[in-house]
Amino acid sequence: MIPIWDGSGYSNGLKGEQILITIRIVAIADVFDALTSVRPCQAAWSVGETLPLLHRESGKHFDLQMVELFLGCLPEILVIKERWAEQGLTGCNSCLVDLPCTGTLMTLQTWELLSYIVTVVALPFALGVFLFEQRKERENEEEAIWQQISDAYIDFLEVVLANPDLRLRSQAATPDLSDEQRERMWVIFDMLISLFERAYLLVYEDDMDAKKRRRWHSWEDYMREWSRREDFRARLPELLRGEDPGFAHYIRQLAAEEQQA
Repeated sequence: MIPIWDGSGYSNGLKGEQILITIRIVAIADVFDALTSVRPCQAAWSVGETLPLLHRESGKHFDLQMVELFLGCLPEILVIKERWAEQGLTGCNSCLVDLPCTGTLMTLQTWELLSYIVTVVALPFALGVFLFEQRKERENEEEAIWQQISDAYIDFLEVVLANPDLRLRSQAATPDLSDEQRERMWVIFDMLISLFERAYLLVYEDDMDAKKRRRWHSWEDYMREWSRREDFRARLPELLRGEDPGFAHYIRQLAAEEQQA
């Protein structure tokens, strides 16, 4: 038995999108073909009589979206039915719940209808769903990355605030530092460069779209802000030793621009 969209059919109570898309299409095509064909147990329905039933059962017996797609290619389906008008029919489908008896054996006509619908409707639709889900998954992954690096920068600022004696939020170099203070500052600068490089490698692209570029501008602003600090700029050659060449070139360029500003 073919599963029913609302889960009232067989196949372990599958319902909705748990049912394979091809099965959802078969359910519509089989009923349409059976009702509009002469059967030993009943006269054929007209297309005009059958369509209201498909509409009525949409969302209950059938997938509403699949019904709309099926009806969208109805002219081509009727051409196939016309070509098979003289084909003899045998047997009878199992009776469907609350639907007229539709016979038991699929005819060659039914199989051709199914083949056409799967090719014209199911494959493009399935591809579209796949691409949509892939894009959505990528967007979710990108959102998680942005959130992760943003949280990391907030954590870094907490380290900055925990060292007020270094006066790291000023643009001018902090004078008269002790060896211990200077060592702490270098460690904090190392942490900052690692964070900037991580952000660059994870999210920077030469051909970013408008949304990504707006987000990246926030990170570029952070880099520019720190590059205005004299001792940070002076320390860059040491800080960038062994770092990604693309990132090193990028932040050196920003630092040069800020120094000339």
